[in-house]
Parts: sequence; structure tokens; C-alpha cells
Amino acid sequence: MARFAKARFALVLVGSQALAIVAAALVGAGVWAALGPEERSALAAGVMERGPLLVGLGIGLLAGYGLLVWVLVQQHLAAPLALAQGTRLITHGNASHRLEPLGGAELRELADAINALAAEHETLGGELEARVAEAQQRLGEERDRLAAIVAEASQAVLVCNLEGRILLYNLKARELHGRATDGTSPDGGAGLVGLARSVFVILERALVAHALETIQARLEKGAQRPVASFVTAGGGRLLRVHVSPVLRGGRATQEASDPAPRGAGTSAITGFVLRIDDVTRPLQAGSRTEAALQALTDASRRALANIRAAVETLLAHPGLEAERRAAFVGVIHDEASALSATLDRAAPELTSLRAEWLLENMQGADLLSAARSRIEGTLGLSTTLDEIDPGLWLKVESYSLVRAVVSIGSRLQRRGVRELRLALRPAGRRAHLDVTWSGADVPTEIIARWEDDPPDVDGEPMAPTLRAVVERHDGAVWSQGDRPSGPGFIRLVLPVAEAEQAPLASPVTRGRPEFYDFDLFHQPGQTPELDERKLTALEFTAFDTETTGLNPSDGDEIIAIGAVRIVNGRLLHQEAFEQFVDPGRPVSQETVRITGIDPALLRDKPPIEEVLPRFHRFCEGTVLVAHNGAFDLRFLQLKEAVAGVRFAHPVLDTLLLAELIQPDLPPTGLEGIAERFGVPVLGRHTALGDAIMTGEIFLRMVPLLRARGIETLREAREASQRTWAARLEY
Repeated sequence: MARFAKARFALVLVGSQALAIVAAALVGAGVWAALGPEERSALAAGVMERGPLLVGLGIGLLAGYGLLVWVLVQQHLAAPLALAQGTRLITHGNASHRLEPLGGAELRELADAINALAAEHETLGGELEARVAEAQQRLGEERDRLAAIVAEASQAVLVCNLEGRILLYNLKARELHGRATDGTSPDGGAGLVGLARSVFVILERALVAHALETIQARLEKGAQRPVASFVTAGGGRLLRVHVSPVLRGGRATQEASDPAPRGAGTSAITGFVLRIDDVTRPLQAGSRTEAALQALTDASRRALANIRAAVETLLAHPGLEAERRAAFVGVIHDEASALSATLDRAAPELTSLRAEWLLENMQGADLLSAARSRIEGTLGLSTTLDEIDPGLWLKVESYSLVRAVVSIGSRLQRRGVRELRLALRPAGRRAHLDVTWSGADVPTEIIARWEDDPPDVDGEPMAPTLRAVVERHDGAVWSQGDRPSGPGFIRLVLPVAEAEQAPLASPVTRGRPEFYDFDLFHQPGQTPELDERKLTALEFTAFDTETTGLNPSDGDEIIAIGAVRIVNGRLLHQEAFEQFVDPGRPVSQETVRITGIDPALLRDKPPIEEVLPRFHRFCEGTVLVAHNGAFDLRFLQLKEAVAGVRFAHPVLDTLLLAELIQPDLPPTGLEGIAERFGVPVLGRHTALGDAIMTGEIFLRMVPLLRARGIETLREAREASQRTWAARLEY
């Protein structure tokens, strides 16, 4: 609008001067026509004699006229535009900003009135904030309960929405995935755990989906506290994961008088809670126990064999001479002593002997329901379930077992089978899971080969074989595919567990979680169509670089990168990236003076080809925000080849956005814009400090952009490219 106003001003100035010239020409032509021949000659001679004076007078008149028009425009056009832009800044960006009186007395009076209104607006805003603070204080008890459960929990805790985006995490979760106990990170902050990040970066999506399917099945059956568990590998460790649902309204089921139909519970789940334990050490302890048992078994077998042989010889020959009898007695004594010593050595390990920890208790009906759902959904096979005792519980690793059953169905389908029947029956301390079929003969030797082949579903080349799955459950496989009468079957023999008990309440401690944003329950997930999404629905990474100089094409290098994430309109100070970089070249004294970075600090730091991949991972899936971003991006782009990454992220530049929002205010640097928007200037000329300042400025710009009709990423990018500063190149 301001650009159009200035264009109108230029057009009015040129047009009015042209009209003045035309009017003067018409007047001169009229006078000339009214004169006689002698008068015309005299006038022409006078004009020729005083021509330079008349031309100068004409130019002076035009200049004076132009100056008059310019003063009028400044008083009545430019000044109102500046007042309008300052008013928008007060309304949408910085309530403490005040207008400078511009223009004539009337406009100055208007500016004073607006400033008075702004002061009243700021006062009312303060009162509103006080009321909001009071309301938040009333919610403190609920927040404290959450804090007591999560903040200092001994387990890693993650709360996610249904898309798998992290809404809450505690310090234990960051420690488990690469963070130190003080919250710092050895890779500059590019941790895998962060608000709005996908939990499927650290956990396999199929495992979590399987757990949620199990929970959903239990909800549909009226379970009040449904949970599911699985064990997985991650970061060279074994992790036990407990999954609990987050339900709408906090209710696990409907009232008994209003039973939920099949599938009705799906909409009740709005997210899930993950509790993660590192169980690598317990497994290692189990391995040591197994080794101790094996050593004890071998030693006992050898010692008992020698003792038995000696005793039998003594009993068979009671008249042995004393010397030989003493020798046999010595053998018995030595072997008994050795066996006793073996027992002593094994005792510490045997005291920790316990049941196999990898297996979880699961209701048999839930296992078959999950298998049926996967077979029908994945293979399209018709499946029938036999009646199952609801009190039958198994001790199983459900994910691999269900995958093994689905793999059996896939292989049978290729042999022409179109319908399966699943049955589960108790057999003493074991249970028989039967997969039966009709209409196709499958040789038993073919089925035997299936036992050693990995499952051919899910596209997982390292999935365990059927034999490995069964051995994991200390079970067996029986099969008969070419029976002369009756259906063929494959039977899996599985361990039985006692019925699952309700979990005991965990001890809690006081504290407050630092890393949460439950508004993300209502935010859309990441999609490739970022351009069409509103700025308020996007995640951003505000970043800055410090360099050895200002000419990236001439060999200047990055010496520091700082960044901070912006999620759901909040700048997350605890999710920051800060890394110094060895530039591989000298750092000038001027750079040291500006940045305060001592070259000695950079000597043991990683080179840029190691830092950029970590930074790329940190800002993955976000929009980059920078001040004069063309400068920083040029440094990044020149190092993409050596680092093996490509920064194809959308970019917004606060320098361009400032010109877009306030084109009639004088251009300033980062500090000036920060002051204008009421952002504290802290940590200036440090990469992280400037990144935080840039992020805060951007957050205050978003409402101003919306007031100008700019709401989506595409609109912001396209409007930015039309500014004058967008023409700068590096």
C-alpha cells in the first residue's frame, strides 16, 4: 500500500508540473495571437534578449512548485502512512512501542492520541495477562500432578499424539537418546527427542502400531486400564517399552449401560504415552546366569560321573587293599570339593535367576484377534476364530509372534489356500495355537523348510524365523499339511502365563516437567505441502552463523552455528543447537573483536563436514528462519557437497519481512529491529544468541503479517521476494 502511495505521489508531481507547463504554454499562445505584427517583433526581441533569465525563472517556478507538492505529500501522505504502520506495530507486535509525532499540528495531535490509546491498551493487556496468570495458577494443581509423575520419573517418558509427534518428554528420555544429565548434547543439540519431532525416529512405527492395535482391541472389550508392551533394540541397547493410551476425556471405556460397538473406541484414543526402560544390563545378567548354569551343569555331570564310578568300584570290591581304597576315597573327596567350589562361584549369578524377561503377559484372545486383523488387512484372507477361553493368558513377545502367524498365512495363500481357521487351546502348562486350512495339500517337508525361512511380510530382512520365534518362547512347532483326511494344520506350542494383574501405582516425586506442549494434540502433522499451510501451523528453526569474514565465495568459513526450534508459536530455549567449528584457516582479529570467539576455542572442534549433517538433522521437517538469510544460506550451500547433505528447506528472512511489514520506516540492523519489536538484545554476535533474537522477532512479526493478509508460507515467501532487500546476492 505504501509503495502504491509513493507511486501516486510521483505521478501527481509529474502530472501537476506537466499541467503547469501546458497552462503556461496556452497562456503564451493566447497572448501571442492577440498581438499585432510590430508587438510580436518587439516581444520576440525582448524574449531573445532576456531568454536565460526567463528560462531560469521557469525552472525555479517548477522547482518551487515541486517542493511545495513534496512538502504537502510529506505532511499529508507519508506521515499518515508512517503513523498507520507504527499503529499496526503497537496493535500486533510490540504494545510498548510509541509513535514519533510527524507532519502538521493535526497529525501530531493524532499521534499523541494514538500513544495515549496505546498506553491504555498496554494497561488493559497487563490486566488481561494478570487474569490469565491467575487462571494458570488455578491449573497449577493439575500441572503439579503431571510434574510429579513425569519430571523426575526413573523411566524415560514420552507423550505423543496419534501421528507420533512428541508432545511431552522428560530429561530421562533425552538422556536415553544421546543427552547428558545436564541437558547438554555432545552433537550440538541435534538430539532425536524434541517437541513436535516424530517418535518413529527412535522407535519402529510397526511396533508402536501393533501395541496400539492391542490396546484398541482391549478397549472394545471394555478394559478400563489397557496397556501393551514390547522390547526393541535402539542405539546398541535393548529397550522395554510400555504403551498406554491417552483417551478423550480421560475415560477408558463408556459406561456399562452404553456399551461401545466394535470400532467405536478408535476415536476415543487421542494419543499415547511411552514409558521406556533400558534393559540391556538385565539381559546381560541373564546371559551370565545362563553361562553359570551351563558351567554348573557341565561340572556337576563330570564330577558326579567320577564320584559314581568310584563309589560303584568300592561297593563291588569290599576287600580292596587299603591303598587302592584310599585312592578311590580321594577321588570322591576331590570331585566333591571341586563341585562345591563350582557351586560357590555360580552362587552370585544364580541368586539373580529369574524368568525370561523378553516375554510379556498377554490375553490369548487378544493375540488371536491381532493376528486375525493383520491377516485380513494385509493378505485379504478370510479368517475364522474358534471360541477361546477368556482366562487363557500367554507369555509371549506378541509382535514377532503375530508376524510369524501372518507369514504362515502368506505362504499358505501362495499354495492356494483361501480361508484360515485360528484356534488356541490350553494344554497343561502350555497352549496350542493352531492354524488350520482345507482345500490344499502342503507337504510336511515344505512346512519344515518354512521354519527356517524369515517371514516374507513387512519387508524386514532381519526378522526372526519361525523356528527362532518359537525357540524364543521355549516352545515347538508341529505340522501336518498332507493329511489323508481332515484339514492341514500348523501348531505352535507356547508358554502359558497367569492372568494379568492390574499394575501397581508407581511412587512419585515432586517436580515440574520442562518439555511439554499439549496444544500439539490439536495441530496437523507434517505434510509435504508446507507452502499451503498457515504460518501458525508450522515448525521453524531460527538459526545464525558466525564466520571468518563476509565473502563465502572467497574462502571465508563458518566458525559457529546456533539454532533454536519454534513449535506451536513457542520458542523452545531447551531445544537448541550450538556448535563451534574448526574453519581450517586463520581467524582475523577483526572477527575475534566482533564475535568474541578466540581461535584457541576452535582448535579441537569438528570440521564443517561433520557439523552440517547434525545441524541438518536438527532442522529436519522445519522452515528455516534467519536475518539476512541469503548470507547464511550461501555459506551452508557451499559446504553441501563435502557434508553430503542438501538444505532444501523453505526459508523466511526477518530482514525481508521487516521491509515488507514496515516499508516506510527507516531500515535498521538486527538490533534496531529487535528494539522496534520490543525484543531484548542479549548474546549479540554469538550464533545462538542471534538465533534466539531472530526467532523472537519472527514470532512478533507473524500477527503483523496476518494483519496484512499474509497467512500461509507461500504468501510470506512470495511477498518477501518482492522487497528491495531480496535482490542482495552473496
